[in-house]
Amino acid sequence: DRHEMGKHAVSFHSYWRGITTTALLLIFRCGWAEEVVHGRVSGVGTPSSETDSGLPPSLNVNLSIAADDLQLNFTKDTDIDPDLPVFGLYQDIKNGAAVGISQEMDQNGTSHFHLEGVLHSKGKVYDVRNVQQNPNAERRHRRDVSDNVTSDGEDQEFVLKLHEDFSPDNFDSIRKPPFILKKKTMAPFRNITRPLAVQVPTAPPLRHKREVTQDVYIDVVAIADYAVYVDWYDRSTKTTQSEKKQEALENIRQYYAFVFNGINLMYKSIVRLPYTIHVKLSSVIVSTSGSASQWTENYRVTSPQWDEVDANSALSDLSNWARTTDLLPAYDHIMLFSGYDLTRPANGGTSDKITGLAYTATLCDTNGKASSIVEDLGGFQCMSTAAHELGHSLSAEHDGSENSCTSTDRYIMAAGTNPETEANKLNPWLFSPCSINYFNNFLTDEVRYNRGRTCLYQSLTANPNVPDVTSEMPGQLYDADAQCRQVYGPESRLCRGPEFGQPEDVCTDMYCYDPTTSSTCFMLVAARGTSCGNKKWCDGGQCVYNSAAPALNENCVFGDQPGIAFSEQDCPTFVDNFPGYCYQEVVRGRCCGSCARYYNPVQNCEYGDRAAGCSSFGCSRGETSYLESCCGTCNYGTCVDDPTITINQQSCSALVSSGPEYCYNERVNSYCCASCRLIYTGVTGCEFGDYNSSYCAGEGTSSCGLFFTDGSSFDAYCCGTCEYIPPTLPPSTPTFVATTTEEACVDDIGNSACAQVSRARHVCYNATLASLCCATCSRLSNNRPGCEFGDISPTECAVLTPGSDYCRNLTSQCCQTCGVDATGAQDRASSSIVMVVLAVSTVILSFKSFRAL
Repeated sequence: DRHEMGKHAVSFHSYWRGITTTALLLIFRCGWAEEVVHGRVSGVGTPSSETDSGLPPSLNVNLSIAADDLQLNFTKDTDIDPDLPVFGLYQDIKNGAAVGISQEMDQNGTSHFHLEGVLHSKGKVYDVRNVQQNPNAERRHRRDVSDNVTSDGEDQEFVLKLHEDFSPDNFDSIRKPPFILKKKTMAPFRNITRPLAVQVPTAPPLRHKREVTQDVYIDVVAIADYAVYVDWYDRSTKTTQSEKKQEALENIRQYYAFVFNGINLMYKSIVRLPYTIHVKLSSVIVSTSGSASQWTENYRVTSPQWDEVDANSALSDLSNWARTTDLLPAYDHIMLFSGYDLTRPANGGTSDKITGLAYTATLCDTNGKASSIVEDLGGFQCMSTAAHELGHSLSAEHDGSENSCTSTDRYIMAAGTNPETEANKLNPWLFSPCSINYFNNFLTDEVRYNRGRTCLYQSLTANPNVPDVTSEMPGQLYDADAQCRQVYGPESRLCRGPEFGQPEDVCTDMYCYDPTTSSTCFMLVAARGTSCGNKKWCDGGQCVYNSAAPALNENCVFGDQPGIAFSEQDCPTFVDNFPGYCYQEVVRGRCCGSCARYYNPVQNCEYGDRAAGCSSFGCSRGETSYLESCCGTCNYGTCVDDPTITINQQSCSALVSSGPEYCYNERVNSYCCASCRLIYTGVTGCEFGDYNSSYCAGEGTSSCGLFFTDGSSFDAYCCGTCEYIPPTLPPSTPTFVATTTEEACVDDIGNSACAQVSRARHVCYNATLASLCCATCSRLSNNRPGCEFGDISPTECAVLTPGSDYCRNLTSQCCQTCGVDATGAQDRASSSIVMVVLAVSTVILSFKSFRAL
């Protein structure tokens, strides 16, 4: 049946793309030279089983091309899915030919071979197929008594079409990945305020219940080129060459283990797919010399700022090397990471800057095309590009390229750069529906065959040189400053201050100082696990609470800015010379640790004198302007509790009496100045006694001298009970107050609005809302780490069956349904009410911000 054979031919095309590049070209194109030649086809041997459908194990084809005789000796591939009963796949490695063979019956019941495929001859590539003949036409053939086709075979005519020259690198994925350096300039001495906005969460799409998914494993071999190795070698703190080399190798392996752990999370987060994709780093190969890094060193072009490498040439070289070398371990995909600036020839002979390049739909191919190249700036900035290029290998096109998606949504497979909005802020960590559809079609097609199932269903054993970092966070190993230094050198650092947003903004907008400029900071993305608040870190672009995250002062998450801060001075020196600079928000933003050492709970005189040169003699004149400017020297200031404020439905005096540790919170300290002043001890690091008065009182002095399991001191935590005096630190290392008690709570948007939250407690996972309705959310918390407010997405989790395999894979998102209990219907029913409350809250908060200005 010709229609059936056509359907199988599509499968043959897909299956055999790994034989040779030319095997991809089974669909004829118009405009090529065409000629009809004579030839003879003869089968050799007897079919081995009924599934062979009468096709012999070997096939000889003699053709006359340009007055030359070409003899092709085809061997049948036995590793072919038996579901293709009327189609056989044959190859002649020597002549670079790959064909599909079927048998057709004429009206007399006699079978004839039908051939279709590609072949090489004298450097040319031809498509070849039988001439369509009249089914009643006579054909010459002869069979012996054993039904074997004899060497005489069957005379046939073939149509040859000569290919035009084409570039094997002409893949749609060779486009610039979504990446841009967004920059800001650091603010001078000035007060900058930024109104806080509440993000109104949108209702998540319904997730279809899917009980069972098929695990597929993508084993990637990562190759670090010589530039990457040199960068890590130069950063080594060791003294001897051998030690520096060893440390560099260990750090590189750990670094890429973190990179692929992050990529794996991006792919595992896909839920609308009958497959669970696991991306595994199976081996890391490091080029420790230029000669061992031929793929980039052979194409390296010296540039004043950053040496460049043509990505087309490098990827082609890598592909050829992978096809012929015996040095590579088994792999499903090879990814080359380069420390050079990748370029690609563009129109007019100029050069485009790109950050990655990959072949499309080549995953699992064994001809070297299952490969990509990624530019690695360091600081984990390559993670998004690597996930993007691997997506191309899984057949995904760019969003908006002949599909219904758009790159403006900023998903992983977006092309180019698009503006960030609240709606698309987290999309760079997610795949679009179009990408997921590409993945589904590709994987479904691949696993129809033995080779595809072997590649995707069987996970390779990782090389021992790949460290296990699944329980570690790269953002804790390399803090924000260290991540910036990896990209911009040892003089770089995180840019601090109100002009760079709130601490939680670092998860999507981490600004790093470029020391080659005077005051310019460029935007990067923080690594997973980067601290962004007290017991909070970055995960998937969000600042989320985690019990394993470090306890930090919410007012000084990143500490003092290292290096020069203002006037060619570092923070400790600058603030020590005149603490009054801390009245400026920009100074507190960069030097929060140093300013904290001078903070005094005296309203309007928190940092002492506002002017330099104050003297007690001037205080005696009693001039208000002088007293206000020299409030520290003149001991002038108002330290009273704000009578309009209630916290946890308590007055300041009642709150501080119930928990003196509340005064460690700068906001409470300001509102309740007088009450906090009464209990102020004057002891640095223990200004208001125990950090958790009820806990410390319960433990008593019997635990003094002991340590917690994380190594921290009980005495420091219960400094009042244990009469502990923290050691005095040198001025160059500011003292930070780590608040481990819950921040004092007050419902800032009104009890009636926050009351609605109690009907849908999961919205308390929103950090901003949790702050606005702090008292309510604290009351609703079940104190289960990571599941304090039940399911994060109760509507989606409602369709899951507790205890199912799929449910066990979503214990984080559906911690309540898939965890200990299975309640939460009230949360789901009230989501829409809370959305209205949040919208009202946004208006109220905007009004408050305007009034404060």
